[in-house]
Amino acid sequence: MVWWEDAFQYARSIDWTNIVPSVVGAALGGTIAAFTGSRLARRASRETLKRDRIARLENQKVATLRALVKLLTIVNGMETLYRQLEEMIAHADAQGHSDMELWQKVMPMAGFASHPIRFESEEVTVFVSKEAGYLNELLLLAERYAALESGFKTYAERRGKLTDELSAIMDGAVGTTYLTEAQKNRFAPRAHELNALVEQLRKFASADYEKALTVAEQFGPKARVQLDDASFPILAVGAARAQKAQMNIDSGTQGIRA
Repeated sequence: MVWWEDAFQYARSIDWTNIVPSVVGAALGGTIAAFTGSRLARRASRETLKRDRIARLENQKVATLRALVKLLTIVNGMETLYRQLEEMIAHADAQGHSDMELWQKVMPMAGFASHPIRFESEEVTVFVSKEAGYLNELLLLAERYAALESGFKTYAERRGKLTDELSAIMDGAVGTTYLTEAQKNRFAPRAHELNALVEQLRKFASADYEKALTVAEQFGPKARVQLDDASFPILAVGAARAQKAQMNIDSGTQGIRA
């Protein structure tokens, strides 16, 4: 008997009714397990991506809120500069000194920020793709505020050097400087330069504050759209704008613009 006949006899002696179901079952079990494992892996991957997206969105909201706080600080700072300047001018005029030059009415200010306010890149990322124009206005506003503060510091220094050589009549916390004819001739060039500087600062303070109110008013609505968050805070500037308009009317500067 040749070898294949032995093999044939051996195959006939095997109980295939038990072996086949076992093999098929193992194959099917492996296929089902692989399929189930693949589905679970995909589901876990989707859940991980979803959590990552939520985390990124929350981080972006927090960063955007930091930008909002900085913007509010800028608006308040510009409002302070504008209001104090106009109040000093109004006080001098009410005391009968409307004929004086502006530099004689406006005292040096204090309390400036120790460092310029700047927006970090992650704080304004939300506006990069679809609000590039607004982003530019926001960044420019920070630069204008820094320049305005720097201008008032320069004015304070130059005015201090000039008034150190002059006397003033005090009315509470407000001092009024009077010049004799001889002093006018001596200090005229410096006084003229100082007056030109404070006149320019007055225009910038008014225009920059108005711009700050506009940028602040737009921040919340734009952030809500980009963050898809209807609860993001909105700054109400209506009362501040009305107050500024009234101050312009009272001081006769309603025509001042950048």
